[in-house]
Amino acid sequence: MPKKIFHLFANDVNLGDLASADGIKFFLKKINKDIIFKDKFLAYSDLDEADVSEINNNCDLVVIGGGGLFWPHSKELLLRLSEKTIKQIKKPIVLYSLGLNYEKINSDLDEKLKNKIEVLSKYISFFSVRDMSTKDYLEKIGIKSDLVPCPSFCVKPGANFFLKRNDKKNIGFVSIPISRLNDCVAKEYIKTLSDFINIIKKDYNCYLIPHCSVVIESYSLLCDNTDIPIIYSLVPSQLMSAYNQMDYVFGSRGHSAMFAFGAEKPYVSISYNMKCKAFSDTLEYPDFLSINIKDITVQNLLNRLEKITKDKENIKKLFNKKKKSFFNMNMEYAKKICNLINVQKS
Repeated sequence: MPKKIFHLFANDVNLGDLASADGIKFFLKKINKDIIFKDKFLAYSDLDEADVSEINNNCDLVVIGGGGLFWPHSKELLLRLSEKTIKQIKKPIVLYSLGLNYEKINSDLDEKLKNKIEVLSKYISFFSVRDMSTKDYLEKIGIKSDLVPCPSFCVKPGANFFLKRNDKKNIGFVSIPISRLNDCVAKEYIKTLSDFINIIKKDYNCYLIPHCSVVIESYSLLCDNTDIPIIYSLVPSQLMSAYNQMDYVFGSRGHSAMFAFGAEKPYVSISYNMKCKAFSDTLEYPDFLSINIKDITVQNLLNRLEKITKDKENIKKLFNKKKKSFFNMNMEYAKKICNLINVQKS
């Protein structure tokens, strides 16, 4: 009888979160290819009575993750998943590669976040986190966790996009919703990135690479200001194809680091949220190649472009080394989960 896992993750809009979910399935199926998954998105609603009944009567385990679900603004413990609901679940619950997710936190928000995680920990069999910052945070509040880097890096690319054919190198730009920034920072971010692209596009083929299945405002503004094309993806494999066709990436999302890593493309992280730097730190990526969004200038970006072009071979060696390590960490955690439900490798 195949084992069935009820899989909870953030949403079906953010391709980074979808890639994390696909990665979790990939590693669990490496242990047992017959596992069946039932998906539910935490961003939209709590589990209902039918979901809880399905878990308790027809599933062997609940997996939550991946993604930045430790978010201080969550309505419930994890987005819309409530303690009232978790109490009703009779099957083991494990967290897979979760991370802290906030732009700015004050003492009140921090206390709320700690309380949510402490309550959650009463119902969880295994904790795993995607970065060292999250692991250190949990340790400070007395919760042990396994470091399991985000499995989105192992998404396989689909078919190539039809891009320009010339001798120029390709650079991809990954933006964020400007609604996550205050007005002054958002305005300066779009202006600086636009000015930078307009300077380098005579020497490079530049592309915009959205991480959502809808084109958000920041991409429309950048497109208007720079007149460069958007590579539009509907699924994670298409997004990985876009990264695969780049030579370098400038990314302002957490998962842009993991996709660049997966595609083995040197990148510059423009960090608007602690999770962006956390991805790079866990990868032991050169610190100079991560820059706070408030500190970007055209010259700073030009300096980092020069750095990644000069150091591309060393960066690729780092990626190759870390891929083996990250793969093994995910495999070990997948085995741990499968052992919990007595699933043996076929």
